[in-house]
Amino acid sequence: MIPMKRVVLVAVSLYAAAVAHGFGGEDLQYARENKAWALLLKVQQEGSGDVRQFLDRFLRTFPSGHHAVDAQFAMAEEHYLKGQFTKALPMYEALANGKDSTYTHDAWLRMAEIHYNIGDIPKAQKTFEKLVDKTGRTLVGAEALYGLALCFMHNKDYRQAVNTINRLVAKYPAYVNVPKIRELMGILRFEEKNYRETIAALEGIFTPVAAFYRGLSFFHQKQYQEAAQSFNTLADMPSSPYAEMGLYLKAECFRMVQNAGLTAQAYSDFVSRFPNSRLKPQALINQARALNVQGRVAEAMGLLRDLDATAMSKDAQINALYLEAEIAAQQGDYEKARELPAKAQRLLGKDNPERYARIHIILTYYLLKIGKIKEATIEMRELLRQIPLHPLGNVAHLLLGYGALNEHDLRTAISSFETSFLKYEYSPLSDAALAMMLNGYFEAGNYKGLVTHANSVMTVVSSEYATQDMRWKAQSQMLIGEAYYRLKMFNEASRFYEQAMEEPALAEQARLFLAWSKYHEGKFAESLRLAQKIMGLRRVGEENRISAHLLLASSYFNQGNYEASIDAFVGFRQNHPNNAHVPECWLYEGWAKRQTGAYAGALKSWKNLVAQFPNDPEAQDAQIQIGLLYFQARKYKAATQEFAAFLTRWPQAPLAPQALWLLAQTYYNSQDDASAIKTYRAFLAQYPNHKYTAGAENQLMLTCYRQAMRSKNSQQLAQFVQMYPKSQLAPEAQYQLALDAFQAKQWAPAIDHFRKLLLQYPASSQAPLALLSVAQAQERLSKRAEAILEYKSLVDLFPTHPASLDAGMRLGALHFAAENFKEAAASFRFVIEREAPPQIKSSAMFNLGMSRKKERNYAEAVEAFNSFTSAYPENPKQMDALLEIAALYRLMDMPDKAAQAYQMVLRRGNLTPAIKTGIYNQTAELYRGMGNKEKAVAYYSELIPLRPANMEERLLGLAQLAAIHEEDEAWEKALRIYNQIRISGGKTAWVQSAAKRAKEIKSYLRAKKTNPAMAAASKQ
Repeated sequence: MIPMKRVVLVAVSLYAAAVAHGFGGEDLQYARENKAWALLLKVQQEGSGDVRQFLDRFLRTFPSGHHAVDAQFAMAEEHYLKGQFTKALPMYEALANGKDSTYTHDAWLRMAEIHYNIGDIPKAQKTFEKLVDKTGRTLVGAEALYGLALCFMHNKDYRQAVNTINRLVAKYPAYVNVPKIRELMGILRFEEKNYRETIAALEGIFTPVAAFYRGLSFFHQKQYQEAAQSFNTLADMPSSPYAEMGLYLKAECFRMVQNAGLTAQAYSDFVSRFPNSRLKPQALINQARALNVQGRVAEAMGLLRDLDATAMSKDAQINALYLEAEIAAQQGDYEKARELPAKAQRLLGKDNPERYARIHIILTYYLLKIGKIKEATIEMRELLRQIPLHPLGNVAHLLLGYGALNEHDLRTAISSFETSFLKYEYSPLSDAALAMMLNGYFEAGNYKGLVTHANSVMTVVSSEYATQDMRWKAQSQMLIGEAYYRLKMFNEASRFYEQAMEEPALAEQARLFLAWSKYHEGKFAESLRLAQKIMGLRRVGEENRISAHLLLASSYFNQGNYEASIDAFVGFRQNHPNNAHVPECWLYEGWAKRQTGAYAGALKSWKNLVAQFPNDPEAQDAQIQIGLLYFQARKYKAATQEFAAFLTRWPQAPLAPQALWLLAQTYYNSQDDASAIKTYRAFLAQYPNHKYTAGAENQLMLTCYRQAMRSKNSQQLAQFVQMYPKSQLAPEAQYQLALDAFQAKQWAPAIDHFRKLLLQYPASSQAPLALLSVAQAQERLSKRAEAILEYKSLVDLFPTHPASLDAGMRLGALHFAAENFKEAAASFRFVIEREAPPQIKSSAMFNLGMSRKKERNYAEAVEAFNSFTSAYPENPKQMDALLEIAALYRLMDMPDKAAQAYQMVLRRGNLTPAIKTGIYNQTAELYRGMGNKEKAVAYYSELIPLRPANMEERLLGLAQLAAIHEEDEAWEKALRIYNQIRISGGKTAWVQSAAKRAKEIKSYLRAKKTNPAMAAASKQ
């Protein structure tokens, strides 16, 4: 039961203030009580005394005081927090039923918690439910819901517990991150076997319970490293009751991953820390087993000798004897090993023959393992002497047959096997004998002899048994099914195995064979069902169980149930560590882990296989898979090491070509071109007719290409083109060869290389760029005529290629420079009519206008410039285009349109004073020429505020303005303008001329006043 968390409930102390007027008797009593209560609170806060004594004294002194109920609750809390529930409970009950309701709900909560902690779950649940209904949205209500969830969990009603926690979190959102709520939710998820969510819920909670359940969740998911870490955290909590179990389970984690060194040390740490633990005997046995695996036999035996039999259960004693028997058999001490079964038998008594038989079987197993077949047979006969009717009686004959079969004495082997299954009642071991007999026939390839023998067996059975037992007919069906199986005709094999299953004596073996046959048919659901049934049988032959176990794992794997297959493969290895299929299990276990995305686990499985079984063919496959995993993870250095290791260990293996191919591919992907080329060539030399040969040839070409391209070495590029002239990559290599020369400004060689590309690969995608580069190189050599021809070829041959835009622009520029303006205009028109980037098309349009202008085709020039200004209003050359338009209109004697163009320029803003000055002058001149003196004056007047004042063009315009004013006899205006010129700081001639003219005007004006006739003459 999860203990209820002890939460300190803060009592609200009520302090009363003394009244302003004097104290009466009651007031004095009240003041004394307040003072006593304040002193008591101070004692409680400082921990300077026994709070319960002070509370007791306070209650006796002030039994009905204002703080009596506070003291009663505090006293109850003191007992509760010290675990004195029997003392606390009546005090809480009195508070809950008293007239003062200050602590009613708090008291009910404590009562419920006490009922829970003393195991009265029904009463606790009832009280919590009552509180939930009455407390509303209060802290007590939240705690009541938490307690209610604990009660549901204690009663294993996990659904209700989860619902209650969800209700709590929904009602009190702040509780969602409270550690005890997360801890409880984690435990509930664990009970639901939802281990991933358990881990997530308990993450970041550092309590013993959280560490324990987090570790168990990792353990159930076979994440033993993470489990060990959690259990280690638990073991580091010395005050926790879970510390002992945490340290033991940490050792179990290392045992599960079969790390003998860590297992031995972990169990040693456990025994040192908890020498009186009830788990100590089993811990010492497990430590001894791990030491034995490490080869530290003397230490293992020392631990077994130190075991105190008086402190051990019978099971522990028997387990110790099992281990000691294994060690004795390993060391060849068969006499000692034989003594142990008798000792175990005395512990077991006569009521448990199976465990006694198991000890004999363990010994026999080790004898067989070291090749002591005769000794194993003697051991089995001894078992029969001790237990005459034991079903393993035929094992002796089975072993004799097995020995004869190993010596290729087929006749003796068949005779022994016949004795095995004819002398004794048919059993799973009879099936094993029959299977071994069939194996002899099949090894000899004597299928006819198999059928003949099957017929003779049926004859013997028919003549000897009056009951006409049909079991041997079923055996014949088994033999026929096995023959079909060996011929890989699995549909037919399954049909005969199914018939043989009708005979009870053969049902188990037939079911196993049928299961394998279904497996090979690809009917994995059926093979799985049959294998599970075999595994579930109580009495089944060891070989059959092993075979069924392997089939179970394989069926899960082929069904895509990889987690289940991993469990099955691991279980197979652990249950049958010396079986010939263990390497295969390691291999498939790695594949299953890889399928689930557990790549580190896959690597570990395959590396274990290679390390433990280097001479097994499966190790070669595992080595390849290790390299492939690194390859796919782009860890090419590691992949290279693995493939190279394969070729070092097994240079002549069937998988050696694949390893060499993958090594080359790894070099290629890691961009080690030199090593890749060397390895591809080695592959082609060794395996000229392999299925990877074509791929190797192609990859060699790709690698040579990449090496040449990356080297920027013209010799390598030329060599690649020479080696692979028909390759799709040859044009690119030739282009790069030419481009390198071009970029090095080796114009003549670049032209030669580009022309070779155009001659040998005219349809290549690089042809347009080659033509463009040839033309550009001709320009660099100042061969403009040749460049024009190349550009023209590009435009004519590839009018839609992007390179034709560059060609068109350069062609136009060259024609323009040669004053072939018509051809230049045609080239720029070509670019304009294509899909081109705005910057290119705008340049072409502007240049078209310039070409038409030079051609004196002013109307088309204006059209081009107008198109430019409309299409590209933000282009920096917008003002240049407008100025050109104005100039063209002037050339075309269209002053009004020229003036409009100038006005458009002025509206653009951000013009420099110099540009403004020119435009104002030009516009004023246009209007003056059109006889519009008023507008002329207006535009000239715009020059007055312009700066700098000394601009020559400004002064020229002002002089024109002054002249107009003089024509109109606006003498004062003329004087102001001349004064602007005089003070402008411009050229001396301009300043002096303006000053002189101003002086003359002034003289004229004075004369006009005194002598008008003379003034008129002066004006003339």
